[in-house]
Amino acid sequence: MSWNKLSYRIIFCLLLAFMLSIPCAFADSNDITAGKGMTNSIVLTLGKADVFINGNKKTLEAPPVLDGDYTLVPFRFLGEALGAKVDWYGEDQSVTLTLNGKTIALSINSKAASVSGNKVDLDAPAKIINGFTMVPLRFVGEALNQKIDWDAVTKRITIQSRTDESKKAGAALLWYDQFQLAAYRNSIPSNLSSSLKAVLNSAAKYEKEKPPAVTDKSVLISGASPHDFVSMAIYYWPDSSKTDGKPYIRKDGQINPEKDDPSKYDADRMSRMITAVDQLSLAYILTGKETYASAASKYLRAWFLDDSTKMNPHMNYAQGIPGKSDGTPTGIIDGYRLISVVDSVHILESSESWTTADDQGMKAWFSDYLKWMQTSKPGQVEGMAANNHGVWYDAQTAAYAWFVGQNDLAKLIVEEAKKKRIDSQIEPDGTMPLELQRTKSLHYTVFNLEAFISLARVGEQVGNNLWDYTSTDGRSLKRAILFALPYVTGIKQWELKDIEGTKPDPLFARFIAMASKQDESINVLKATNYILGDAKGVERIATSSFSPNNN
Repeated sequence: MSWNKLSYRIIFCLLLAFMLSIPCAFADSNDITAGKGMTNSIVLTLGKADVFINGNKKTLEAPPVLDGDYTLVPFRFLGEALGAKVDWYGEDQSVTLTLNGKTIALSINSKAASVSGNKVDLDAPAKIINGFTMVPLRFVGEALNQKIDWDAVTKRITIQSRTDESKKAGAALLWYDQFQLAAYRNSIPSNLSSSLKAVLNSAAKYEKEKPPAVTDKSVLISGASPHDFVSMAIYYWPDSSKTDGKPYIRKDGQINPEKDDPSKYDADRMSRMITAVDQLSLAYILTGKETYASAASKYLRAWFLDDSTKMNPHMNYAQGIPGKSDGTPTGIIDGYRLISVVDSVHILESSESWTTADDQGMKAWFSDYLKWMQTSKPGQVEGMAANNHGVWYDAQTAAYAWFVGQNDLAKLIVEEAKKKRIDSQIEPDGTMPLELQRTKSLHYTVFNLEAFISLARVGEQVGNNLWDYTSTDGRSLKRAILFALPYVTGIKQWELKDIEGTKPDPLFARFIAMASKQDESINVLKATNYILGDAKGVERIATSSFSPNNN
């Protein structure tokens, strides 16, 4: 059932109830535990005690009920039906549910919750009604990777398990907080209404446009296929001392507009594709309207899946230098925003427009791309880079490994980054010398922090904590963030060279908000106001998703 068929009154905050007085929420003695990952479907009806687990009828002592704007259903029943471990802690009035290594914790009469230690804000607090503890179903269900549908006509709730490997990565996002976005679908805060309007306006524009494809270029370099991604090293310019200007020479920080020549290069096309997919998928999750998901799916198919237009999964011709090389290892960084595509695919998994074949095709593409990154000569060279290129290489490979289900590899990449990246790039005072040497020193300090934080976000998903790592002499990601913080909140003026100016990349606002979930002393509101100013749109919503009380 598509989101646009779901009741806005029910969809986001169906609740589960945990029975306090007896160990099971059923009136009969039948065993309800289906076993870990074995339950395929659970069907309940509002106001009725009958429940069907994989087609088998059971009877609840506490039927689903409507309480104000929220529907409540039995929590212990759901946990046991899914094969989860359910615990009640009477002393502090809290409950936990653990499944597949993920733990959800809620407290009675509190809107604060957590998923595997990560804080989440709920629209409604857990509460006790008629002796049962009530907690949010959609929050709990989606946190445990369950698909939940509501039929407004029959008042029926259907919970379906996603147990196949292709869906396991879909329980979380990296550059957004998925639980808060789901809450916004039900009720967007008034201070974000103009940002939602901006997102929807952008999405409407992208709906009307033809999806770009890597095959749109008309001029090919020797040996390249139309399906090969081609880009130019952005800081290279014609050599005025040469008749033909070749080979081009480097001018650090000075961007050559030739890089956007659509007849030759694909970087701008790929950027437009990623932005369109991001805006459309965000519009979908915020509104539930299938038209946005359908449009986003078309963009993804054109770039990654359709035989006539899809990009080959490599970057052999990225950031070439005219007169010198057709491609360079540093060109791999052109793909760093593909991490956003991973998020978009996860968002689209609940859509009717996004098929199983689409999902499998995307994972196959990223599996091939990941293999190329790790085994090709350009990939291996880029993986050894000592600056932001190396960190973005790790952030990408870890994210793609997690996306395709290679969690052990993702976890290893995060673990190795502790010494390979933090120990070697971050000083005990939080500075990153290789980035400070650049002509855009603040820009690259922020850019490298975005890479580190992206990597830490992957670590959250695979159980490897990069946030709290500290070397024996005090080097850490948190220290680097604290060094930069005064300069991205306007408290201090950046005094080192930066030919681009001293206002951080707007994308960095959401990364500061991500970091604030690990350190409550970070003033997200101050950073957001300084970085974004009066700007409305996706960055404002993304930032708020991580820090809803500070925007």
